[in-house]
Amino acid sequence: MDPIFLAAAATTWVLNKLLDHLKDAAIQALLGSEGFNKDVKHLVHELSRANLVLGSVTAGATSGVMIGNQELARQITEVLEQAVKLAKYLDKLRYYDLEEKVRLY
Repeated sequence: MDPIFLAAAATTWVLNKLLDHLKDAAIQALLGSEGFNKDVKHLVHELSRANLVLGSVTAGATSGVMIGNQELARQITEVLEQAVKLAKYLDKLRYYDLEEKVRLY
């Protein structure tokens, strides 16, 4: 299987999970309370654009198009790694929010 297809498919999956986190009401409330509303909107927009591009890569690979650009594979992997890091931070943020809510009750 084409490594670019695999990288794009994995990255698309992670970006979708990350977008789900960013659209979560609790995360939005926490980030909004710190004044990050504008930043989050911009991030969601850019992640959606990246997801659209990666979706076209996977669609092309599914139809038999071989890209063969190893530099692209390296860049897609970098996006994947950064998305995973951001998702981990959002998980921690959600954890601390829940911990604070439990402590208050």
